[in-house]
Amino acid sequence: MPRRDLRRLIPAGSKNQDAAWKWIECLSAPQSMAVWTVRTSANPASLVPARTSLLEDPRIFEINPVLKRFAEQMACGVTAAAPNLK
Repeated sequence: MPRRDLRRLIPAGSKNQDAAWKWIECLSAPQSMAVWTVRTSANPASLVPARTSLLEDPRIFEINPVLKRFAEQMACGVTAAAPNLK
């Protein structure tokens, strides 16, 4: 995601802007999002994936089938705040 879309997350006067950007990039990476949304059957996640590409991971719904209905509703969702992450 381009930094311009996230510029409000880090104060302009922050002393560690580069480190903050690296942290945001790490958290928003597909592999990090997968950890938050897939997890394990013993410890399932309760989050609907923020990235549409993660909706294609069948483990999400095998581990937590309730999320399938929420994910289906995302197909018609629209946001003006940020682009739809792939």
